Amino acid sequence: MNFQVYLQNAWVKPHKASKEEIARLRAVADRDIRQSNAADMEPEWRFDIAYNASLQLAVAALAAAGYQAERQNKHQRTIECLGFFYWKLVTWTFSIVAGESETPRFTMKLG
Repeated sequence: MNFQVYLQNAWVKPHKASKEEIARLRAVADRDIRQSNAADMEPEWRFDIAYNASLQLAVAALAAAGYQAERQNKHQRTIECLGFFYWKLVTWTFSIVAGESETPRFTMKLG
C-alpha cells in the first residue's frame, strides 16, 4: 500500500502545521518521556506514557509533512504513515541537530 491510497480513502488529509503546533507536540513527548522513566510508577503506566510520547512524535512528524490522520483509527493511521516519511524524518532530525532548521517542510513524491 502507498500513501496515495491513504489520501484516496481520506485516512489522512492535508494539514498546515504551525511551528508552535510542532513545538507543542514535541514538548508533550519530552514531558511524557521524562515521566515514563519514573521508578515509582507501575510498568503498565510507564508503558502507556511512553506510548503516548511516541504517538505525539508521530503526530508531529505527520503534521510536519503536511498531513493529519482521520479521527477514527487516528493512532493506527498516524503510526502507519511513519513508513512513508521515514527518510525525510531522519533528514529533518539531523538538520535540527545541526541547527539548520526548526520548521520542517517536506516535499514528497506520492506513489
